[in-house]
Amino acid sequence: MNYRMLSLFALLLAVVLLFSACGFSKTPDEQDQPKTPGGQTPGDQTNPSETPDESGDPDWQGGFFEPLTAEVRVGLAAVYTQKLIATQGFAPVTTHGTVYYISSVNGKDYNAGTSPKAPWRTLANCSRVKEGDTILFECGSVFRRTKNDYFIRDLPNRVTLATYGEGAKPIFYGSINVPAEKWIRVSQNSDIYYFEDRSLKLNIYNDVGAIVFGDGEAWGIKTLQTFSDPETKKNPDGYTLALEGVSNGIETKDIPSYPFTSGLSLQGDLSFYHDYNEKRVYLLCEGGNPAERFGSVELSLSMFAFSMQNPAADITVLNLDFRNFGSHVLRPMNCENFTVKNCEFRFVGGAIQSDYGTWRNYYTRLGNAVENWNSCNGMLVENCFFDQIYDTAATTQSNSDVVSKNIVYRNNVMQNVWFGIELWTTSNVEFSGVDVTGNYCTKIGEGFTTQRPDKIDPGTTFSVNAFIKVSGGPYDTKDDFSVTHNYIDGTNGKMLFCNYPKGTSYPNGILFDYNTYVGSTEVDFARFFGKMNGTTYAYTENGIAAVWARGIEKNGKFYYLP
Repeated sequence: MNYRMLSLFALLLAVVLLFSACGFSKTPDEQDQPKTPGGQTPGDQTNPSETPDESGDPDWQGGFFEPLTAEVRVGLAAVYTQKLIATQGFAPVTTHGTVYYISSVNGKDYNAGTSPKAPWRTLANCSRVKEGDTILFECGSVFRRTKNDYFIRDLPNRVTLATYGEGAKPIFYGSINVPAEKWIRVSQNSDIYYFEDRSLKLNIYNDVGAIVFGDGEAWGIKTLQTFSDPETKKNPDGYTLALEGVSNGIETKDIPSYPFTSGLSLQGDLSFYHDYNEKRVYLLCEGGNPAERFGSVELSLSMFAFSMQNPAADITVLNLDFRNFGSHVLRPMNCENFTVKNCEFRFVGGAIQSDYGTWRNYYTRLGNAVENWNSCNGMLVENCFFDQIYDTAATTQSNSDVVSKNIVYRNNVMQNVWFGIELWTTSNVEFSGVDVTGNYCTKIGEGFTTQRPDKIDPGTTFSVNAFIKVSGGPYDTKDDFSVTHNYIDGTNGKMLFCNYPKGTSYPNGILFDYNTYVGSTEVDFARFFGKMNGTTYAYTENGIAAVWARGIEKNGKFYYLP
C-alpha cells in the first residue's frame, strides 16, 4: 500500500470514528425515529391552500425540528468528509474491445496507442475508436482542446472512458488559458483589458460563459445587455441587466443597471463582456493585469466535452476531472444505460443559449454538469463531485412526450449549485424508476451561481433554487420515485420543488423520507403542486408540521440555524 493510500485510509478511519461519536453512523433504519408530537399521530392538513403557519397540525409539539448544535454540525462535517473522500476515489475499470491509451505526459500521437508503453498524447486520433472499445487516460495527465472542437466528436456507443496508472485524475479543461501578455490594456489609465484571438472564433455560438481566476480563487461576473425587442434580441436598449446579491468570489454585491454601449463601459471589479461583433472579451480588473494579479486566467467556452451518438447507449465515464466548461460537460441524447462514476466537475456553465427565452429582454444563460436530453432509459450518476455549477449538477430533460425511467443519482457531493438535481419537462411524460439517495448537497444558490438574474420564484419572495426540482408536467411517477437518505445542508431559496406528479402511493407522487435538512428559518422548505395546490412551506416549525401532517418526511430530520 503506497503512502497516498495509507494517508487516505487514515483520514477515512478518523472520519468514521468521528462520524460514530456524533451519532451519524447509524443506518437510516437504525436512526432515532422522529418523536410523535404528544404521542399522537398528526391529522391531515385541513386546508392545503392556506399558508403552512396557519395550517400546521394542531397536535404538533416539536421534536424533530431542532436547533443545529455544535455536536450535530461536527457530525454533519464528518458525513460530508466521508462522502467527499468517496468521490475522490477511483471506480473499478473494466475494459472491452480495443483498448486505447492516452497520456499527455508520456504519449506521442504517432504511437499505436494500444498499450500503456505507446500511448497517444492527445485525443486527435480518437476517430479510430469503434463501438465497443475502451479509452483510458493516464492519471496525472492534463488535456486541453487542440482545436476549437469537442475533445471527441461523435463518440461511438458502448464505449468506456476511464483511467490507468497512478496519481491524480486526468483533467479536462473546457477553457483557454490567457497569459499576461495576451491581455491588452485599452489605455494607460484604464482598468479595462481585452483579449482577442481570431483563430478561436469567439462569436455568439462560442460564447465565453465564465472567467475563472487563480484556479477558483475568484471568477468574473458576466455583463449582459438588455434589448428593446425580447423576441429577436437585435436592438440593445443601451443598458446592462441588473443583478442582485452577486458574488465574484471576493465580494458579494448588487449591480444596478447602468448605461452601456461597449466593453469600454464596464463597471465593477472582475466584470467582463463578450463582444460578439468584435470577437473580443473585455475585462475590468482593478488590480492590474489579471494574469499577474491571480496567476492564471481561464476563459470557459460553450462547448461540451464530447459529442455522442443519438441515442447514446451503454456509455461509461469513470474517474475524470472536468473543469471550466461554459456550457454542459456531458450531454447525451435519448440515453440508454449512461453511467458516470467518480468524476469531478468544477465551474460549469454561464454561456448564453441564444435560441431560448424569447419572453426575456436578455440572453438566457445555461450550464449543467451532466444532462441527458429527451428520453432516458438508464442513467446513473454516482460518487461524483460538483462545485460551482451555474444551473444543475445532474439532470434529464425534455420538451416532448417521452419516457424517462431508471434514473439513479446516488452518493454525490454537490455544492454551490442552483439545483443539485433537476428532472425537467414541458410535456406530459413519465418519470419512473427514479432513485435519489445518499447525496450531500450544500451551499445551494451560492458562489458562481449567484449570477443568475432569474432568482425569485414567482409567487414567493425566495429563490427557486433547490436540492431537487421536478419541473413541468404533469408527469407520471408510476409510484416509483424516491428521494431518501440525502443531506440538504443550506440554501438561500428552497430545499424541494415539485410541480405536477401523478401517483397514488405517496402524498404528492414522490416518496420523500429519511432525509436530513439544515437551514435558516428565513427560507422556504418546499413548494409542492399537484395534490398540494402549489403551497409553499416555510422552513419553520409550523411549516414542517404541515408537511409532516401530509405524510411527507415522516422520518426526516430537520435542523434550523439558532
